Amino acid sequence: MIRPATPTDAVAVAPLMFQAMEEIVYKMIGKPHKEEAIALLAQLFAQKGNQYSYENAWVYEEAGSVVGSIIAYDGAQLHTLRAPVLKQIQEHYGIEIVLEDETTDGELYIDTLSVLPTAQGRGIGSQLVRHLCEVSTLPLGLLVDVNNPEAERLYTRLGFEYVNHQELAGGVYKHLILKLS
Repeated sequence: MIRPATPTDAVAVAPLMFQAMEEIVYKMIGKPHKEEAIALLAQLFAQKGNQYSYENAWVYEEAGSVVGSIIAYDGAQLHTLRAPVLKQIQEHYGIEIVLEDETTDGELYIDTLSVLPTAQGRGIGSQLVRHLCEVSTLPLGLLVDVNNPEAERLYTRLGFEYVNHQELAGGVYKHLILKLS
């Protein structure tokens, strides 16, 4: 079952977010410390008004447990939603991180999409993307790591098309778009 996320989903969703953006969150906190990275993501998820907030998330639930999540927001809101994240990083870690724009106006940007390893291969990620297609009037956009051809194949099977290469936090990604009909 897919449902809108709530703040109480933070404990389940933060590790999923981490799974999707491990290297980026390590850059945010300035060290490769998994537990601390997940704790930061859980805090941000439980708060309102930021790019990682539960307000922008849907979860896939089975037997009362969250096994997948997707976080997406209007690309036009990137700077507004990113500002509280950067502020929290600066206040707690003393890091003034500068991140490239990963999205733009005119797309519903999928920031993270992740499924528990034990639930992968069953179409849960595809169902979450299809759910966004039903609730969005904007084309869907996302970045996929150039070193992750398996994820890229999933997205191209769903109809996403290559737009350009994009750098983000020291990594190189392919920007893909799914135009809604």
